[in-house]
Amino acid sequence: MRAGFDRWIVAVVLPLVLGVSPSLQAQEVHPRLAPFERLVGGHWYMGPDSYHSFSWGVGRQSLRATSFVVTPDSTKRVSELTFMYHPGEDAVKGYGVAIDMGLDFFESTVHFRGDTLAFDLYAYGPAAEDPPLRETWVFTDPDHYTWTLMKPSGGGWETIMDGLFERRPAR
Repeated sequence: MRAGFDRWIVAVVLPLVLGVSPSLQAQEVHPRLAPFERLVGGHWYMGPDSYHSFSWGVGRQSLRATSFVVTPDSTKRVSELTFMYHPGEDAVKGYGVAIDMGLDFFESTVHFRGDTLAFDLYAYGPAAEDPPLRETWVFTDPDHYTWTLMKPSGGGWETIMDGLFERRPAR
């Protein structure tokens, strides 16, 4: 009985004395990150063997994007990116790492235009195209977006990869 009382003191009374709310209420999403809210919840699949998951970081001041590859034997995490507002650049930036993709490091600047997320993307590693790249995600409804990755070509942009992502419930 005493152990339960001690935990109550630590969980409820001590935070009140220190001026901390005992119920950690969710903070407001940083206003520049609000367009990312549509991605949180479920898993975003492109085909049967890969998906992305999105979750808020500390204080809802960043967004973490994690990518997975599904095999018959396992699900493997292959990349993590974090998006946040960079006050020095007055821009939403993304930084991430990957394994087993021929790409090791990602850096991007994100632009929100209605139902489109556009990324000025720099990818580094043995399989990387010459930077910069351009990536777009165009939302066609709350549970689908088309993804396009492009490289500079002849004064314009050439598509090098694309696909359709679909949100499905998390397992």
